[in-house]
Amino acid sequence: MGYDMEQRDASFFIARQDRRPASGALKALAERESLRWVNQQQIRSARSLATALLACGWRVKADDEENIVGISWEWGKAGDDLKIFQAIAPWVRSGSYVEMLGDGGYHWRWVFNRGECIVVKAEITFSSNFMLKVEDK
Repeated sequence: MGYDMEQRDASFFIARQDRRPASGALKALAERESLRWVNQQQIRSARSLATALLACGWRVKADDEENIVGISWEWGKAGDDLKIFQAIAPWVRSGSYVEMLGDGGYHWRWVFNRGECIVVKAEITFSSNFMLKVEDK
């Protein structure tokens, strides 16, 4: 069982010098809490942030300067992703986000701002500029 989700978009950045402390925070989280769907030992023994995040279902992309410049969801089921993102949030550039779509059309973003990660729910509206013309019979 579990809750299915898929990634729709992302803008994600962690500077090269911040990868090690972010990895340490993720390892500390794995030490103190049980995380759904992940192998805690793989996180704790990971030699890099990329490897630790992959153990949580997230693949990161790095640029030539070794900054993390992208993130993608590799699994299907949601776990404790908010906890994972909150653990590394102090090292994620403000303005970064990961946009997801879940079962039943639930649409949200994990948004990073000033060292925190919060959930922002999507609000879908329809334009009122479109009018249907109803013809008399």
